[in-house]
Amino acid sequence: MESHTVAPANATDEQQAAANA
Repeated sequence: MESHTVAPANATDEQQAAANA
């Protein structure tokens, strides 16, 4: 899993991508 954002560790790639936007 890539931790580029402050999204929770249980977030999916879509949620992480949204948080990274």
